[in-house]
Amino acid sequence: MASGQSVGRSHRQPFWKRRVAPLLLIVIGAVWFAVQASGVSISGERLLLIGASVDLGKVKRNQVILRRVWVFNPSLRTVTIEATPSCGCTVAELPYRQIPPLNGFPVEVQVSTWGLPPGYQEKVVGLTVSSEGVSWQEEAIIRLEVVD
Repeated sequence: MASGQSVGRSHRQPFWKRRVAPLLLIVIGAVWFAVQASGVSISGERLLLIGASVDLGKVKRNQVILRRVWVFNPSLRTVTIEATPSCGCTVAELPYRQIPPLNGFPVEVQVSTWGLPPGYQEKVVGLTVSSEGVSWQEEAIIRLEVVD
């Protein structure tokens, strides 16, 4: 009888496999579906950048456009990120920041059309990322056509 009880216990799965793993898969699937349905592209080399490549279309001169890019760290290591915007762009509150594992935050990019000539413009915000002595470059690209 004692051997029958030990056999019953050996086939029983741990709590996280029974309850947490299916719930986690459902959440991951729902997030993936929401991103695919919204038409937002996900880019990035080692980080997930949502909204990093966008075409704003025609934009009037002499205004400031705000664009949010979501940065997620899917790795199990903390990464350090530093923004280096190109001419005509600024990044609010992100000169230097650390992202914990499996975490993310929005980056607010501001594009100014003051003084820009009419025509096609492309603004790039470089994100220098480093983790444990390894560094790489990510970028957010904002395209627009300036009109009068």
